Amino acid sequence: MNKIIFGIVGPTASGKTRIALELAKKFPIEIISCDSMQIYKGMDIGTAKPSKGILDSVTHHMINIIEPEEEFSAAEYSDIVRKITFSIIKENKIPFIVGGSGLYYNTYIDGIFPEVKKDKNFRKKLREFAKEKGNERLHQKLEKIDPDTAKKLHFNDLRRVIRALEVYHITGKTITEKKEQKTSIQKSGYEPYIFGIKLPREVLYNSINNRVDALIENGLVEEAKNLKEKNLSITSKMAIGYKEIYSYLNGNESLEKAIENIKQYTRNYARRQMTWFKKRKEIEWIELGSSEEWKKAVNDISNKVESNVSGY
Repeated sequence: MNKIIFGIVGPTASGKTRIALELAKKFPIEIISCDSMQIYKGMDIGTAKPSKGILDSVTHHMINIIEPEEEFSAAEYSDIVRKITFSIIKENKIPFIVGGSGLYYNTYIDGIFPEVKKDKNFRKKLREFAKEKGNERLHQKLEKIDPDTAKKLHFNDLRRVIRALEVYHITGKTITEKKEQKTSIQKSGYEPYIFGIKLPREVLYNSINNRVDALIENGLVEEAKNLKEKNLSITSKMAIGYKEIYSYLNGNESLEKAIENIKQYTRNYARRQMTWFKKRKEIEWIELGSSEEWKKAVNDISNKVESNVSGY
């Protein structure tokens, strides 16, 4: 089996899952979810998670892997999905990453240096230093240790400046040095063929609005009500669709206003997703005139799979 990975990325509600599932009818595909919220158990409706029937018929990875009370990092995601990728290829199947989480995607393709633990006392000292001496003075400390990272960070980006100093304090290596240790997919000998789905803005926004209406009809309010009783992690608590319903349940706004907010925030998120993915040079964009043209994407990707994976 060739060491090739395929993928479909793009904004939410652009039809990525439907395209991937159609491709799974033609090829021995295993789907690796690239969604930062579908990892949580019990958050099914609000994350537009594939149904149990779909999950049973096509192997999916990175869905329903942790409880909503738990935190989960991009570094953890990168470590797990790389092992999954190697395992899929070893079984002569095709790994297919599908989703819209830009951070998760970047760590998968580019790699990420091993997570460095936090030192709360050291962070506190640096914050106190910045408060007393000024952010610029703290930034100067970073310039002496790691000038490359310092050039990329404004002195008022206090959180990242402190993190860079903290990494050096704990490991004895700068963030620049740690990044050089990253093993990307290409360095591992894997070739990515990634496709991006692009729809006209009005078509995408209409698809988003329709999806939100469907989520409400399918029971999002009840699902959010059940989750609200749990001690949710910071990440799961702030998921679009849930935090707006929580606001409604807390009596802060009407259900109609909460639904409109979900639509607006999801549209905003879709714009950020496109901005993120447009920076990636390896992505081959497939422009569709409408959501009904999804079969064109299936054909385009099928041709690429057939020409690059031997035996299919």
